[in-house]
Amino acid sequence: MRRRVIHSGLLIALTMATASGLQVPKDSVPPKSRTNPAAVREQSPYQGQDTWYEFILKQFNPENVDYGDWLEQQRRNLIELRLKNSYFLYSLWTTVALILAAAICLKQRIDHRRALSITAEMMADLYNQDEYSRQVAQEAIERYNRHIEHCNRAIEVGDNHAGLAVGSNEMEQLRTELMRVAEERDIAIRDRDLAREELRRKSEILADMSIRLNSTTSKSATSPAKTPSDLRGADARLVTHINNLQEQLYTERNNNRRLRGG
Repeated sequence: MRRRVIHSGLLIALTMATASGLQVPKDSVPPKSRTNPAAVREQSPYQGQDTWYEFILKQFNPENVDYGDWLEQQRRNLIELRLKNSYFLYSLWTTVALILAAAICLKQRIDHRRALSITAEMMADLYNQDEYSRQVAQEAIERYNRHIEHCNRAIEVGDNHAGLAVGSNEMEQLRTELMRVAEERDIAIRDRDLAREELRRKSEILADMSIRLNSTTSKSATSPAKTPSDLRGADARLVTHINNLQEQLYTERNNNRRLRGG
């Protein structure tokens, strides 16, 4: 609604301006302007033979430039001077190839850093799991040792002649204690087996990750792009940490085997 009012006001103003321009008295016009069309054009930029929209268009394009012809000429110049020029095409495709190569290098760098980050997170999880497994194994060993001590005490009490005077209530307590100790022994053996299986699985995972990390390091070393020194240091630290964890796992496995044999 507002646009219609504005357009109507603009049309009325242009109509009034046209009417006032056309109703100029003849006496007020100088004699020279009657015979000189240039003087008439200088006095009134809006001519009587032009419509109002032609007048508005001339205000935006006073030199009457043909923009369609200009665009066509620019298009032809682009085709003739650039698209048909072998040097321009060579430069264009070279630029595209360089951009693609830079994008590929950036993508590989991002993937490599992401792989290192994921590997570090997995190593931290494995280290925490290894600490937990060691704690569980230590608790199982302590329960097993307590069970052995209780068994030895029960045997000593059974061999001692003074134990004949022990009442039935005390015998029941000892029997209950033996049953409880036997259950603790079974739980300790089961926990020890679970810890041994967990350690074995962790050792396999660490060995697999060590092989994969070594292969990744070798591939990075053989690539044409230069690897930064901090990434090489991180790879070396990761390999050293994996080897240390493997040695600890092998030591723990030998200790468990020795305890089982004892």
